[in-house]
Amino acid sequence: LFLVEDLVDSLKFGALLWCLTYVGACFNGITLIILAWIALFSLPKAYEMNKAQVDANLELARSKINEISAKYVRVRD
Repeated sequence: LFLVEDLVDSLKFGALLWCLTYVGACFNGITLIILAWIALFSLPKAYEMNKAQVDANLELARSKINEISAKYVRVRD
């Protein structure tokens, strides 16, 4: 295991790597680098232009994640 102290984090990391194998199968490495380079310069401008909408959606997602994680903590305890 990569993260020996916490099994859940190890499983999440393994699932992330497993998902990335599918991304790697669909795209060439240089393609991913080009897409990351484009995103590096275009996403900040897109955020500035749509800041209110993005912030509202991020807050909605954050509240849902907090709600689900609170349920998980109650079930786990």
